[in-house]
Amino acid sequence: MNALEPLVQYSQNTDIYSLLGEPEDPSSDWNELRCAQLSGYDYIFLSAKINSKLANKTSLSEFINDVYQIMQTTHERAKMYIYSSSSVGKPEFAGFEVNWKGGIVRDFHVSPIKNLGQKEFIRTIFDHSGMLAGVA
Repeated sequence: MNALEPLVQYSQNTDIYSLLGEPEDPSSDWNELRCAQLSGYDYIFLSAKINSKLANKTSLSEFINDVYQIMQTTHERAKMYIYSSSSVGKPEFAGFEVNWKGGIVRDFHVSPIKNLGQKEFIRTIFDHSGMLAGVA
């Protein structure tokens, strides 16, 4: 099983804050959410740990909409990626494409970044990103 794929299914009524904790809590999973702005896009990096907790469309929709509100961004401007540690110590990335319908996630697709040039570009943005919430 791929560390970038959601692992666990939660009920449709799961509250995002019961999954990740409060954004202000230094020990919450929100500390694994990073962001950067470049060339009119907002790059959002989710850790594989956060991704594994967002296995249903309801919790995923709530989470992404909360992140967009915090960042004051839109679906059109946001580019999402999942990061995980590799065996050589450099983070690996996967693109996270979301299709929306009426403000709710209709479906999503995770695709590993394999092109070396694209991987280096994403890694550079990641290296210059900062934490979205929590303790800096």
